[in-house]
Amino acid sequence: MTGSVTTLRDKYETIIVGAGIIGSSTAYYLTELGHRDLLIVEREVPCSGSTGRCIGGVRQQFSDELNIRIAMDSVRNMNHVQNDLAVDIQFLQTGYLLLAYTEREMEIFEKNIQLQRSMGLKVDLLTPSMLSNLFPSINTESVLGATFCPTDGQANPFLLVHFYLSRAMESGARLLKGQEVTSIESTAGRITGVRIGERDFIKCDNLINCAGPWARDVAAMAGISIPALPERHESLVTEKIAPLFKPMIVDYTREHGCYFQQKENGAVIGCFTPPEVVPGMNYGVSLDFLQEMSRRMIRLVPELATVSVVRQWSGHYTMTPDAKPIIGPESGLKGFCNVAAFCGHGLMQGPRVGELVAEHIVRGEFSLDLSPMSSSRFENGILTSEELLK
Repeated sequence: MTGSVTTLRDKYETIIVGAGIIGSSTAYYLTELGHRDLLIVEREVPCSGSTGRCIGGVRQQFSDELNIRIAMDSVRNMNHVQNDLAVDIQFLQTGYLLLAYTEREMEIFEKNIQLQRSMGLKVDLLTPSMLSNLFPSINTESVLGATFCPTDGQANPFLLVHFYLSRAMESGARLLKGQEVTSIESTAGRITGVRIGERDFIKCDNLINCAGPWARDVAAMAGISIPALPERHESLVTEKIAPLFKPMIVDYTREHGCYFQQKENGAVIGCFTPPEVVPGMNYGVSLDFLQEMSRRMIRLVPELATVSVVRQWSGHYTMTPDAKPIIGPESGLKGFCNVAAFCGHGLMQGPRVGELVAEHIVRGEFSLDLSPMSSSRFENGILTSEELLK
């Protein structure tokens, strides 16, 4: 990429730690606002953390108003890239289909739809017969109903991150790959700079922590404690097959829950949240996951029984106690901003969050109230979680 550097200046106005979806979108929107004295520090290569290991889903069907708004705005931003700027990020609005198997799930879905529709999101409540007519390949046994949002969909995280970074660097941002921030320094409650690897000290006015599963470690260097804990999530992808279904199929039940979708090239990609997660930075894969995920997919789409899995891998959800991200400046350390722990929703929320953080850096305020996502909520004990959130 043009703009990658090996030689550094002794000061940048802003340093971003991490070049996944959050760091890259923040860099892009900063340069769009004219803030171009910017260095992005990536410990490996762009998209090598959680972003590049996600399955590419883009969902707006949340039960919390702020999450819905951020996700809707992110879809708007991805639409702008794909359609207005004519840059192919493989953004396809193929929909999300959420299945309900209990009366309690139906109650939650009906409540969620009222809020979603009031915010202008198109969501349909489907009966089992409607579900069968629209998506005949799906097994509707025991299904009481479903919600379907046609403007949800999928995007290619690698293409989206490449777009954001390449445009940011064309505008003057610089990217340092294969290097880690090893210490953060401050004076009188104000960020003064960072040390990168064995290099000299680099001064900065703003430090934005977009380090994904390493965000807690980066914050700790600044003397800040955040409850952002990575946990392993495994995924798989099949061989390419003829079209069977378009939406992301989501089953939230504990005993056979999973989520998977068919990509434009015909491959089916998916994962599920295990009942007992593997904590920490663990990239291992398991035969148990391969067998169980295959069983769950076949239960929902029986025609997948003869399809071969070609690859499985693992990545990380960086989780918080209330399954919501940590976004915003730290009151005790001027110039330091956490933008991390998206709990598996970074791709679907990152395009708007990057824009909001850029506004805060340039203008001194967010155009959307993000106080419910501030780290101060953990000290205040004000925690609310999404219902049926996975």
